[in-house]
Amino acid sequence: MNIQKHPTFKKQFTRGLFVGVFISVSSAFTGILLSRIGFFAIGHTVTLASGFLVIGTFLYLTIAFFNIRCPKCGKKTQTHSDTAKSQWLASCSDCDLDWDLEIGYKIE
Repeated sequence: MNIQKHPTFKKQFTRGLFVGVFISVSSAFTGILLSRIGFFAIGHTVTLASGFLVIGTFLYLTIAFFNIRCPKCGKKTQTHSDTAKSQWLASCSDCDLDWDLEIGYKIE
């Protein structure tokens, strides 16, 4: 199979990771700050919500990682690891292409 770089996945995955981590850390910091200044109920609720945001971010990235569409034909691909090169690929059986997701490191 021919290997090509996936044109959009790396940006989508990185953006989802950054936004999820940023909002989770911000809400945890805000919750701790609110608890320290005397708003215990709100502070603990916001801190608890940050934990759910971490779980939600993980679920979103997992779903996005295993539901990748082929840029050429639009059909769902099969995500797998290429252990020889330590990289993640999305294989499209219709186009006979492997899409390099640019996640992990390559040994060449």
